Amino acid sequence: IRKLGEPGFASFTQTKDRLMVVHFHATWCPHSNQLVTMLDQIAGEYSGQSSIGRVDSDQEVRLIDREKVHAYPRLRFYRDGKLLEEVEGVPASPDDLRETFGKHAKGVPVSYPQEKAAAEPTIQPMKKDWLPPGIERR
Repeated sequence: IRKLGEPGFASFTQTKDRLMVVHFHATWCPHSNQLVTMLDQIAGEYSGQSSIGRVDSDQEVRLIDREKVHAYPRLRFYRDGKLLEEVEGVPASPDDLRETFGKHAKGVPVSYPQEKAAAEPTIQPMKKDWLPPGIERR
């Protein structure tokens, strides 16, 4: 789940071969906070097929005005740049939201980001003959 602003909104929603979900929310709105909890729970289930972006209404006023969002919370589901569905308010249950995700993620190929090459571990095993400074073996 990533924070979206005006500069990255268009490129986020235009992403190909992935379900892109935009959550318009207000930090002062209890319903928005309730939906955050549901999204966090469901996001992992569709992590290989979807991405979620959050737009904070207090920080992105111009984007909110341009997108004509006047009620919170609001979810928009995009695929290949096309708006598929808009959901206003909190779904009755996580299963309802899960059903909406499933409906729009159908046919989206599952892909996971390439894992970075394993770096040198920061913790190394101690050498067999190691002793603290100033201590000698008898």
